[in-house]
Amino acid sequence: MNVSAAFVKLEYSSDINFLNSTLGYLLKSFVICGMLRE
Repeated sequence: MNVSAAFVKLEYSSDINFLNSTLGYLLKSFVICGMLRE
């Protein structure tokens, strides 16, 4: 039971990290585009 819970938590946190890195990448791209426009 504890092993399963830990595994689910690991999967969940890796999904969160993936989401954060994707949002971070989009945010950087948006900022760079904004700088290039000016």
